[in-house]
Amino acid sequence: ELAAQVARELRKLGRRMAGLQVRTVSGGEPVRAQAMALKRGVHIVVGTPGRILDHLGRGHLELGGVSALVLDEADRMLEMGCQADIEAIWAEVPSDRQTMLFSATFPQSIEKMSSAHQREAVRVTVKQEQTDTPSIEQVMLHAEPAKKMNALLWALDHYAYESAIIFCNQKATVAEIERELHLRGASVDC
Repeated sequence: ELAAQVARELRKLGRRMAGLQVRTVSGGEPVRAQAMALKRGVHIVVGTPGRILDHLGRGHLELGGVSALVLDEADRMLEMGCQADIEAIWAEVPSDRQTMLFSATFPQSIEKMSSAHQREAVRVTVKQEQTDTPSIEQVMLHAEPAKKMNALLWALDHYAYESAIIFCNQKATVAEIERELHLRGASVDC
């Protein structure tokens, strides 16, 4: 989902660049459709390490012309065990490329990766402005999988809110919740 979001933003940024081709390569879409798009040629590939390696292994993707390599959510990828995949991709790109690592945290693993793959790296830290934080109440509900929808509906009915954001780990769950809330008269979108 992050890859699709990044690709959308890149297309928006490059909308005035005639012919700019941005392609997402990640799970959830057949490899064949991605391979055909890659064969036609793209300027920017946004993808997950596993699917990028899959395309490299099948000969659908050639990284010899890459001038910039960006790892967004680098800390999360390392936490998820993607380091070997990332290293394999790095082995396929030219050494004179620009490498950018974006990370919400800066653990030792990111420091090591930066030292190994970046030259003359500049660390940019964005600090959040100190503001008055609203009083936030956190509540955790334990529910069996079959009763999660009822627990969510109870929480939405029980706690007063002006608007709400509901995060899910699967697209199907998002669609199910949107459908249920819509049936109950909520103004909802996914």
